[in-house]
Amino acid sequence: MLKVVDLIKLGALGFLLVGCSAIGNGGNAQRSNPASVANVGTIVTVARVTTGAITQTVSYAGTVQASDSVNLSPQTSGRLVKLDVDVGSKVKAGDPVAELDKTSLQAQVAQAQAALDAAKVKLAQIQAGARPEAIDAAQQAALSAQAKLAAEQAQGRPESVAQAKANLDAAIAKLQAEKNGSTPEAIAEAKANWDSAQAKLTALLKGPTPDQVKAAELQVEQAKDALAAANATKDANCRVGGPQCEAAQASAFAAATAVNVAQQNLKTLTDPPTQEAVIQAQAAVTQAQQAYELTLHPYTATDIAQAQAAVDAAQQAYNLALHPYLPTDIAQAQAAATSAEDQAKLAAAPYTDLDVKAAQAAVEQAQAALEVSQTALSQATLVAPFDGIVTAKLLSPGALATASTPILTIMSLHPQIQFAVEDIPRHPMSAISSPFVTVFATYARFAAGKLVVSGHWMCPPWMFVPFAPT
Repeated sequence: MLKVVDLIKLGALGFLLVGCSAIGNGGNAQRSNPASVANVGTIVTVARVTTGAITQTVSYAGTVQASDSVNLSPQTSGRLVKLDVDVGSKVKAGDPVAELDKTSLQAQVAQAQAALDAAKVKLAQIQAGARPEAIDAAQQAALSAQAKLAAEQAQGRPESVAQAKANLDAAIAKLQAEKNGSTPEAIAEAKANWDSAQAKLTALLKGPTPDQVKAAELQVEQAKDALAAANATKDANCRVGGPQCEAAQASAFAAATAVNVAQQNLKTLTDPPTQEAVIQAQAAVTQAQQAYELTLHPYTATDIAQAQAAVDAAQQAYNLALHPYLPTDIAQAQAAATSAEDQAKLAAAPYTDLDVKAAQAAVEQAQAALEVSQTALSQATLVAPFDGIVTAKLLSPGALATASTPILTIMSLHPQIQFAVEDIPRHPMSAISSPFVTVFATYARFAAGKLVVSGHWMCPPWMFVPFAPT
């Protein structure tokens, strides 16, 4: 058996072709002649004739090559974050050997999953059809739009027109009053108030007359007499008590108060006026005089202009109350009512068969996008394509790996021997056999690096000689 210790270091290997065959009863072994033995006169040991193996060996030089060799590159570009193997590591098919950065790929998977979930929700909504609350809301909106259109078509409401007319009448009356000025009665009243204030100031400055003093003194005496009478009545009624006593006591209290008031009035009348009283009296005269002058000329030209502007505004408001909506307003209301009615119909049947098909297509498209992103994520982990050994490490963690920048080289653990010779002279062979299948051949030769056996055989031609390390 041919044994390979190190596949990488082995460059060339001799080829050994061994044929093992048993010679049967029809073979080429010759029997011994007893007569010739006797003639020689030599004593020999005789043994029974048996069948044995004839071995013929032919050696040639060949080259060991791997049956499979691959430069492992990612299907998607990314930063290399981990290498699970090193040069000389043996791997089996499917073993992870390298890993790319999965951050963006995981985000793409999450985004694709969210898009798929949203598409499924949309499909479920479409398949569920119209919601009762949406139908009710759309119908209410349509009724409201119709009511607004009817109101605009009817123009002003009676109560609005009446209010606007009242405001206009009030504004006109105010303007007329300002134009007419104050009434004679108002002027006479203002003049009387001024004269009274002037008389009070004059009397305050001159002091009381003797007649006024006598009158005030008389009021004091009368008040005292009334108090004495009230006290007498109280004393008479309160000997026995009861309601009459309480009434008499109240009358006596009121009579005492009247005495105090009369005495205070007399004192005020006879005492000289204070400076504060004089100032107040003069201020009252001035105020009464201004009121009289304002009554004579109550409104300025500015006041009249403002009143006229108020009348104009009230007139416009009244006209607007009579006809609050223009033809363009009514047209807009009509369009809004039509649109609301259409929306109500749409709310009752919001989706068509085409909507359902489009939503289903969106779900399928989102599912396909998710599968693509999941595939890209799975491709971020590189695995060995077959059993083999790592012969080269071409990138290190941190490097950018692309489809054109291999990361590792992996060779198969099952090499082959190929002969570099173009032609080897024929070598006579006979009865070449393996331990399992006998090959009967006349000649064997190598052509174009392949072993070709000519003759008759019981197995396919040997094109390559595979072997496994032991």
